Amino acid sequence: MSFKITPAMWLFAAVYVAWGVRGFFIRFDAPVAIAANAVLAAVGVWAFRGVLLDHALGLAENLRQPLRVLGVLGLFFGCLIAGSVIFSIAINLTGLADYELENDVAVGEIVVKQSALVSVAWMAVLGPAGEELFFRGFLIRFLGQWFAPGWAIVASAFIFGLVHASGVSAAEMIFVLPHIFAGLGFGLVTWKGGIVLSFLLHAAVNTLSLLPMLIP
Repeated sequence: MSFKITPAMWLFAAVYVAWGVRGFFIRFDAPVAIAANAVLAAVGVWAFRGVLLDHALGLAENLRQPLRVLGVLGLFFGCLIAGSVIFSIAINLTGLADYELENDVAVGEIVVKQSALVSVAWMAVLGPAGEELFFRGFLIRFLGQWFAPGWAIVASAFIFGLVHASGVSAAEMIFVLPHIFAGLGFGLVTWKGGIVLSFLLHAAVNTLSLLPMLIP
């Protein structure tokens, strides 16, 4: 995995971080937020166009080696299962089973007001595209300039999880555990199978999480 960061990647990262920080001070209605996510995804695809092409070709080649693909998927689902087990133990020990992550509640309230098509396009395509390109495309590269790849992946996973928290309360920290382990899984997939496969898995996970909110 290359750790080279081009000027275009830096530009995308700056725009992505600026949009994220904006959320602490200014909130926009869904149409503006969706449009902004579309712009972020477009800038990210442009910035990583060479990487995406290489990884897409690599994925096509890997699909001819089913055992290799299964190994990568095993790493991913292993992270999800580990995260689920640790999260379940944590909420049972702390008595927080009825708590809901504030970010997830806010997302749910927005999703139910949109059409199914808009919700899927936003939460299962545009959102994951931006997140994968920033956290797995840029951040792992950035951290990898100072740390070993494994530590860069772990650090990016923690940051990915923490940005889903709305505060630093014990409850919020516990409830971002699944996001942290998902981030670890996406990072390992990117390392072993490329960012295109990581995006496809992220899109699939988000789509499945949307179904309970979209199906009456």
